[in-house]
Amino acid sequence: MVARLLTFLSFLLGAIVPSHSLVSHEASNSLSPLLLVDLKSGSYCTAFPVSSDGYLMTAAHCLKRCLKEATDHGTADSELPCSGYALPGLKTSWIKIVAKGLAMTGTKKVETRFGDYAILKVEAAEPLSCLALSADPVSAGDTLKVVGYPLPKKAGERPVLGSNIGTLYGDASESHYYRTRKTTRERKEILDLYDSKDGVLYSSAHHSAGQSGGPVLDKSGRVVGVVSGFTVTRAGRIVVHEMVAGSTAKILASLPASLSNELVKKSRDCGATRL
Repeated sequence: MVARLLTFLSFLLGAIVPSHSLVSHEASNSLSPLLLVDLKSGSYCTAFPVSSDGYLMTAAHCLKRCLKEATDHGTADSELPCSGYALPGLKTSWIKIVAKGLAMTGTKKVETRFGDYAILKVEAAEPLSCLALSADPVSAGDTLKVVGYPLPKKAGERPVLGSNIGTLYGDASESHYYRTRKTTRERKEILDLYDSKDGVLYSSAHHSAGQSGGPVLDKSGRVVGVVSGFTVTRAGRIVVHEMVAGSTAKILASLPASLSNELVKKSRDCGATRL
């Protein structure tokens, strides 16, 4: 329970970040990862285009208010407009959720952590600079890069795109978080929550609040995951953040075949990037 609670709070941090006047943030269509701002709360996450014509990916928990409003109104999955969200600097008249995972269920009875994803569609005035998706699995020991907008160190500063590099764990037992747990129950729970066989990518890459929803890139610059959150290990003054993400290969396999094939086909035109 302790492990689950700490992790849950860490995941929420990805979507609870003060905006610091993000709506006036000057972004550009040449930047692939974008800020995704909840206009009501001022919190933000990261999102990234995977096609030039307006398909984006992010974390489902970043859209929790939009999803709750849709549930409350009984809106169909194919009609989820998010009028209360913005992509600052990107000229778009609407944002819609076209597919989503079952975010952060914490139980294998439904779906595990890889389900924290959402596919968005926007109407953009210009073709978007986008990132190429990879449908190939990754292997333990692979070098991964996490990209997104971390929380600024000082209030009033605007978020700046950043990245961190780490190594993919073979399983959760390789993490600092696992090794510092004292009970068998806690360790078993961690192994279950972050099981790579279920499409979870767990890495030594540092992750900060605000980067949730951002892309995880392989060494060739292709997207292999969508950032969901991080675990926190504290040892005196040392604090270790370890990134948790959903596998792109698993996400694509879980989508309707028509949408999955469309995303893969369109993302080929994006090309790989070395952010």
